[in-house]
Amino acid sequence: MTDRDAILARRALFVGAALASIAPGARATDRCRPSEPTEADRSASEDHVQRAARAAEQRDFDGAHAELTRAYELSPSPRLALQLARAARAAGNAVALARALERYVACSDDERTRERARAQLSEIASTLGVIEVRAPAESEVTLDGVVLSAEVRAYTLFVTPGEHELVISDGRGSRRTQVSVGAGERQVIEVEAPPDCDAEPALCMPCLSQVTCDDDPALCMPCLSPPPPERWVRQAHLTLEAGYALHLDSSRDESDDGVGHGLWLAPMLNLPLGDVSSLGLGAYLAPAWTPDGDFLRFGPDARVRVGGANWAAGVGVRGGWLALLRDEPRDGRSRPVSGWVVEPYLDLMALRVFERVTAGLRASLLLSREASRDAERFGLSHVTTGLWIGYAFGRDCDEDLSWTCPKRGLLDER
Repeated sequence: MTDRDAILARRALFVGAALASIAPGARATDRCRPSEPTEADRSASEDHVQRAARAAEQRDFDGAHAELTRAYELSPSPRLALQLARAARAAGNAVALARALERYVACSDDERTRERARAQLSEIASTLGVIEVRAPAESEVTLDGVVLSAEVRAYTLFVTPGEHELVISDGRGSRRTQVSVGAGERQVIEVEAPPDCDAEPALCMPCLSQVTCDDDPALCMPCLSPPPPERWVRQAHLTLEAGYALHLDSSRDESDDGVGHGLWLAPMLNLPLGDVSSLGLGAYLAPAWTPDGDFLRFGPDARVRVGGANWAAGVGVRGGWLALLRDEPRDGRSRPVSGWVVEPYLDLMALRVFERVTAGLRASLLLSREASRDAERFGLSHVTTGLWIGYAFGRDCDEDLSWTCPKRGLLDER
């Protein structure tokens, strides 16, 4: 026998085994064959089997498995499931191999072969994870971007260990879930079915609204599902902040440490911009005592903060007037004088300690008028750094669910 004859013989054996299972009269159950294939389905399935045989001869086992999968979808049978398992094993696809073996075990009448397949399935399943989706039959289930057919969902959903994205869609919308599963583990994802209006009429009563039906008749149509949760309410609120800051003279030398001290007080109106950000507008008063003199700063204050659950960071700027309270002139040294002042600052970290109490670390640059023996200039006079604490007034965290008003702080009882 020539090599060509051997190839043709293997092809005939492969195709014959697969086509035998496509013929009418094969075993049918709800899972194994939900409905009897039409003649057109059988013909198309035979074409895919022929293409799978040619792909296998060229050692394209992925292609052969894809063709057999389409053939199985058109005309499912135990023998095609067994051919699918062989193609998946040759392609090194453990998930596809487990799925094919499970179909063969469920649908085959050959008890001897079923036992071998069951043993192989048990061995392979221990290296894979399982995601069990409990959702209404009419829901659409997508796993890692691939829509799962009803036939696939009827069996165990084997997956490779790791992270997977699951999307379950129905008439109420879509639910997207990241599922992490390890080898030999099973994760269950459950979605409740829509309400049965006949069994539970209360769930389908007209939606409640402050707007009357005459204003908007659509608001008085029956609810097809329980009312959706209310969107987050964001409320402006007032905070009072106070802090202490070291003042480092920008022109200090080795003979003088040039370190001063200062306090500040700032009432702020916080305006939530989104779920994780807020704008603060207010005013400040800041006395300071330095080796070059004492002064008082006051004026408007504005800042933006962005945060997570109980932390935030932000930037801001203060402006206004610097009033000199005590002058301490020293030879050759510039000193602050009364005039306009600008102070950009950075809130490096703000932590919500309790529901209404926040504390943080701040650094800033103080730009003001300075005078020396020879001239006056506007520039950097001090660098400040220090701690601050804030207290929030007039907000109800049972209603306001934005970042600026969470339920608890870090030290609140859980």
